Amino acid sequence: MGVVYRAECKNCGYSKRLFAGGGRNDCMPQKIGRELSEEKQALLKEMISNGAKRVIINRIICACKDCGEIYALPIVSYTLDGEKHEIIGDCPKCSSENAEAVENNVPCPICKAEITLTQDGLWD
Repeated sequence: MGVVYRAECKNCGYSKRLFAGGGRNDCMPQKIGRELSEEKQALLKEMISNGAKRVIINRIICACKDCGEIYALPIVSYTLDGEKHEIIGDCPKCSSENAEAVENNVPCPICKAEITLTQDGLWD
């Protein structure tokens, strides 16, 4: 089960719903592929075909340090041949891997005023 957040800027009206955590469909790693770049989708397919174990999919609320986009960063953790690995998503706007986890006090990607993050519900 995951948490839905709403990111809102009272200055310019920017608003976005963000889905953090994981849901029922995340039990099938193939479903998260659309949230990953083509390169990372290939890593995911290779991971699955090589028999990865203990696959965990999670999303954390992040801000891109390059473009300022606020998004739910997908992280796929798994074990392969006894070693732990991760596939970490990219910014959906600029494809940067330079993200920082946020809780509040985030600058708006439009006007740079402070955004408020509030819990808006649950998802599965």
